[in-house]
Amino acid sequence: MLLGRQVILNDYMSSYTDSPTADTVVAFIFNSKDYVLNTNYSIGVKKYEDNDTDDMVTKAIMIVDGKVVDKNSLVTITKKNA
Repeated sequence: MLLGRQVILNDYMSSYTDSPTADTVVAFIFNSKDYVLNTNYSIGVKKYEDNDTDDMVTKAIMIVDGKVVDKNSLVTITKKNA
């Protein structure tokens, strides 16, 4: 949590550098209420015992897609090329 908001780490943004070779987006904030979720299948939950490890396994499956309905809530922080 950062300032009361969930922080999501990802692999598709480059790491922060002190001297980038080009203008680089280093962080962004987006209001998730401006994203609409479309479901095609209600969530299905399956619970079973893994016989190899004797662990109880819970799997949940849901088919979804979504779309941004208001792009104005996206704020990016860009490190400018020096």
